[in-house]
Amino acid sequence: MSEIPDYYLVLNEAIALEHPLACIVVDRLFYGNREGCFLVHLSPPLPWKESDGKLHLLGEVVLAGRYERRSLINIQEWPVYVNVMRLTKPREIGSKQLPYSSVEIVALGAVYASKDAAEAEAKNTYARDTRPFWRRDG
Repeated sequence: MSEIPDYYLVLNEAIALEHPLACIVVDRLFYGNREGCFLVHLSPPLPWKESDGKLHLLGEVVLAGRYERRSLINIQEWPVYVNVMRLTKPREIGSKQLPYSSVEIVALGAVYASKDAAEAEAKNTYARDTRPFWRRDG
């Protein structure tokens, strides 16, 4: 596994982080009809809370293009908007196909080719008021 990031992940407002997460591709996977899913190693790990409130640090996640015809294979335009998914079951050794029951979406985000572009977007996203509109003043 290379130590040079392949992408930089910025999460949406629901889990806004001050800095992007570096993504190093571990393996190409297939999920449903999506051709370009990748298992990636995240640095730093993504903090994620289960519904029971237990905090986890996700060091590896699956990234899949959120929109049709916007794959992580042969990227033509940046950023690429992605679903960020955690594996809910261990993957079968050697298997590239992920069953629907083996992943859970934990966040939405976008991947960027450069750290500078991702840093700029992360700062912009982090600075936004992320409270629901009905709880904002004015």
